[in-house]
Amino acid sequence: MTDTRQRCLTDDERLLRDELVETSLATAVAGYYRAAVARMEQVLEGQEATEPLPSPVSGDVQTLCSQLGAKVADLRASGKSSERAALVRERQELQDRQLLAMIYEDLEAEVKRRKKAAALALAIRDTDTNKVTRKSTALADVLITAAWRDGFAKEVNRLGIHHLRIELQRKGSRQGTPQFRIDLIRNSTAKLGSILSEGEYRCVALAAFLSELTLSENPSGIVFDDPVSSLDHDYRDEVAKRLAEEAASGRQVIVFTHDVFFLECLSRQSKAVGQGTIRYHTVSRLPDGSRAGVVENGVPPTVAPADAIADGIANQVTQLEGLYTSGRTVEWGQRTNGLSNQLRKCWERAVAEVVSPVVKRFDTNVDTKNVWQLTALETADFVEMRGAYKRCSALNHERCAELGRSDPPPQNFLDEVEKVKDWLERVRTKQQAAQQNRPQILDSPLTNSTGGQTPKSASDEDEKRCQQCGSNSGLVEVEVNGKREFFCEACKPSGEQ
Repeated sequence: MTDTRQRCLTDDERLLRDELVETSLATAVAGYYRAAVARMEQVLEGQEATEPLPSPVSGDVQTLCSQLGAKVADLRASGKSSERAALVRERQELQDRQLLAMIYEDLEAEVKRRKKAAALALAIRDTDTNKVTRKSTALADVLITAAWRDGFAKEVNRLGIHHLRIELQRKGSRQGTPQFRIDLIRNSTAKLGSILSEGEYRCVALAAFLSELTLSENPSGIVFDDPVSSLDHDYRDEVAKRLAEEAASGRQVIVFTHDVFFLECLSRQSKAVGQGTIRYHTVSRLPDGSRAGVVENGVPPTVAPADAIADGIANQVTQLEGLYTSGRTVEWGQRTNGLSNQLRKCWERAVAEVVSPVVKRFDTNVDTKNVWQLTALETADFVEMRGAYKRCSALNHERCAELGRSDPPPQNFLDEVEKVKDWLERVRTKQQAAQQNRPQILDSPLTNSTGGQTPKSASDEDEKRCQQCGSNSGLVEVEVNGKREFFCEACKPSGEQ
């Protein structure tokens, strides 16, 4: 059998046996094929065919072809059925899952990366600076601007600088933070630093700080380092009064100053507003400059009140009393020689405090509305003061040893201390009563030579401003504690029409 025929037989046999699973038919077809080929070769060679042919298999092959044709028809008919389509989809899904299983870790990492990128993009949109700026500006307009402007106007009035005609204005924002600026009402483009004096400029800055502090509602203490300077003599008292009021509200206020007059103002205003807890400390350095920051309790003698000087003298006498009682009279005399001089200064300070409601130390102003307090002084008060002053002077004078006079005992100094404190307390009590019982004098309009009222000038009308907010519109005149003052309708005291 030739190679070609053998290959064809092998293919047909394999088709029947392996593909169609017809093993017996494949054997029969292979046997018949080989017998027929052998017989054909004998005939072609002129030999007589001796081998009979096997039974024909054409019928069986024909039957198989019919069966296969029917099966093909069935398959073609079922190719468009929903069942087959479902199977095709399931197979495709299984193939996809098989592919995904190979790259699952990479896909999972990519999904996480894209989710994180999406979240970051959303966060970036949520924190867009323009939106933050707009929201901050809106909140500032609602919660800060109006309240701060009103607070600033009140602080300006309380510090006595309303005549500067200034106001707080919001000027845009920077990185979401609202920006504010203080402008002149009549010239908003002018720079305050080139127009206001140093004293006025400091007062404006203080008003801005205090108004912001009021808004914050923060109870923490505040520290000022020389809040006024020598250029601020017109505003010392107002600044001292405002700081004293802040301390009286419950906030701790610490002030460092070199200005003894300002210290005097602070002391006076603190007492006026009822701020009971006042502590003084003096910070200095050693004369040779070897050490700085030496802290002592109390104030320098130049500004110490009479009560403090008296208490200091009493403390010194108590500390030195042992010298006298132990018989060390020489040392006692040396150590107490200056006490009599201190007693005189104490009386001088007491007299200065008595007249301070009208004429204050370190100040050239005269407060005429407190003259009533001077009327409380009686001749007996002057006589007592002068008698005590002479006794203190006698204590300080040189004594002749021939006279046999010894140095005064400790009790003499303590008696003089009690006398000056008692005198000062009695006079203060009478002055307070005189001020409270003073007659009410209403301001009368000016009259001209013909008896008519002198018309007020435009400048007089222009200076009228509300005592609370500084406004100059819609003003009404109200009597407060015997004094005629102006208020706008919003700030007018309750009960006034």
